[in-house]
Amino acid sequence: MSSQSKQVTGASLATSAPAMTVKQIREAAGFSQSEAAALADCAPNTWRVFEIDQSAPTPRMQAKCTAATEQMASKIKSVAA
Repeated sequence: MSSQSKQVTGASLATSAPAMTVKQIREAAGFSQSEAAALADCAPNTWRVFEIDQSAPTPRMQAKCTAATEQMASKIKSVAA
């Protein structure tokens, strides 16, 4: 599996549907990369790197980006409900 197709598998994002990549979650929630970066309180380039390889940013930035991804996933779930 390439790093670009890495899927989010965190327990808070687990659903009965197949796992989605960070990029798929962001796009489904209607966020641009810049908007996602603002939500995560990180630089847009950090967000781009996170979408490609979630382990690449520093642990602090990983936590911020993961939290933002979870917020976007929650938005998707609330719209679908």
